[in-house]
Amino acid sequence: MPEPTQELWLIANALQDPMDPPALRSALYTISLKLPGIAVQHRVTDPLGRRGEAITASEGVAVEADGTVNASAQETFAVIFNPKTKQILAETQYPSDHPTQAKDFYTVFTGQIAVATDTTTPTTAG
Repeated sequence: MPEPTQELWLIANALQDPMDPPALRSALYTISLKLPGIAVQHRVTDPLGRRGEAITASEGVAVEADGTVNASAQETFAVIFNPKTKQILAETQYPSDHPTQAKDFYTVFTGQIAVATDTTTPTTAG
């Protein structure tokens, strides 16, 4: 069975085309909310200052020999959506215990252009 991050990544990958019909975006957004292990963060802001909703999935929790959980081994994959159009604004992957430190990538979608950076991360809007 795929990890929640893999399933969310597949949905995000399918929605990267800004020309996707609204019905498809809405359906895939709704499906992503029903995946096990998914969390929603409302009122987040992407690196360009756009407000959205983040759908996140985490994986990779390490259980040590003594039974303790090593949360630092856990990674979170987040996709920020426009709450009205369900179009992807940005996506990132970061250590779960350090959500302000983008690790592998950070992609911002502006129309048909994807701009990648590794220095900016989403923030929760107050």
